[in-house]
Amino acid sequence: MAKYKHVLIIDDDPLTLFVTQRLMKNSDFTEQVTTFTSCSDALLYLENNLMANSSEAIPQIILLDLNMPGLNGWDFMDSFTQMASENTMMPAINIFSATVEKEDEDRAMGYPFVKNFLIKPLLRQHFSIL
Repeated sequence: MAKYKHVLIIDDDPLTLFVTQRLMKNSDFTEQVTTFTSCSDALLYLENNLMANSSEAIPQIILLDLNMPGLNGWDFMDSFTQMASENTMMPAINIFSATVEKEDEDRAMGYPFVKNFLIKPLLRQHFSIL
């Protein structure tokens, strides 16, 4: 049985999305993976499903890349903060980034809904802390 029913991954790199999704499914980590290459599309998805009160479509956790074109991971978390204050079924966010800057990790962990700061690539051993 999978650890999670639904995981959302937000990353602008299609190869990272593909590999991470395959690793999760092959490891029985989650039953369903939803992916987005854009933070704005992911926010719209969450807003629509929260308004519809669709608990099935709301992921339990989110893996979020910080460095993305357009709306980046920081922008996503700022918008997510507003959504979290208005909703009770919000997923936990796990930062999934290539950045190794301590300042980025400290800043990210300052958000109350951020649970982990993982350095890419995602490895099977990461599943034990997610």
